[in-house]
Amino acid sequence: NFYHLYTLGGDYNVEDGITKGASTNTSETLGLFLQGSTNYSIVTLNYGLRLDEYSVDYGTNKSFDGNEISPNFGLNIEIIEGLNAFANYSESIKIGSIIPIQWLSNTRPDTLFNGSINGYIKPETSKQMEGGLKYKLRSAFIDGDNFNIGGTIFKTTISDLIEKSGKQWRIDKIYNNPLDVISKGYELKASWKLESFKTSLSFLHVNTKDADGNIIIAERRTASSVGDTLKFDNIWAINPQIQVGYTFTSVSAIDDLPSTSTQRKGYILHDIQAQYKPKSLKNLIINLAVNNMFDKEYYAQISFEGADGSFVEECGRDIRLSFKYIF
Repeated sequence: NFYHLYTLGGDYNVEDGITKGASTNTSETLGLFLQGSTNYSIVTLNYGLRLDEYSVDYGTNKSFDGNEISPNFGLNIEIIEGLNAFANYSESIKIGSIIPIQWLSNTRPDTLFNGSINGYIKPETSKQMEGGLKYKLRSAFIDGDNFNIGGTIFKTTISDLIEKSGKQWRIDKIYNNPLDVISKGYELKASWKLESFKTSLSFLHVNTKDADGNIIIAERRTASSVGDTLKFDNIWAINPQIQVGYTFTSVSAIDDLPSTSTQRKGYILHDIQAQYKPKSLKNLIINLAVNNMFDKEYYAQISFEGADGSFVEECGRDIRLSFKYIF
């Protein structure tokens, strides 16, 4: 038998960017979407369409409006019990709420939009593709445990990035960059759970380049690169009131950097966490986290490089205590 599930919905977003000079730039987006899922035996097909109707002010002298349709679809096949193969494709757009207000407040009557005073700015678009395998097994090593393992390959292409040229106080040009930004790679994950204990291991490899094959290190509003990342995460609920955790993160140095760029070094971090729920106050949750437990000196690879080739370091040992009460 065929089983169908459909979801119809919408959203409306409006944002006003107000500067000291009392100029207001309004961004409005109305979205409508239809999402469907059809299952037959071992096959599940997901599909949908989204319509975005937008109107965006670019300074006091220019506004753009239009509409775009973004499709998505995915396929999941259960090869054998517990083993699934999947593939997904989706598109999305963005034009409102992504441009710094400072840009908009400093446009002028003679600012060029895609090369012309009367030019048109297109929305930024994103196309995402992924595929992989997932395997779930119960009682894999010990009776009652749960074991999951999987791998995903992915590729994301961002087109028509909106950029500007000129000084901070005077924007000469706003335009869609013709060069795509392409991010592709793979991720491997495995997890094991037994009663109150869960452990997981993941590895992420991703390359971010422009359409000419040049690596993108760190660019504002565009993208950034990060080295291969290995993460080992553990959570243990000692009893219903107390839970503790430990996370190990290893990020390798970024290879194949241009000769003019400073090397982006790798680093290793250790984090611990604890949570306490008092019996006498069931709605109270107390959390303690110690990030970068060994006070490692490092900088994030997505940091922007200073004129002298230096970077701003990240926090050292970071201790956080928080309280949450649910009424």
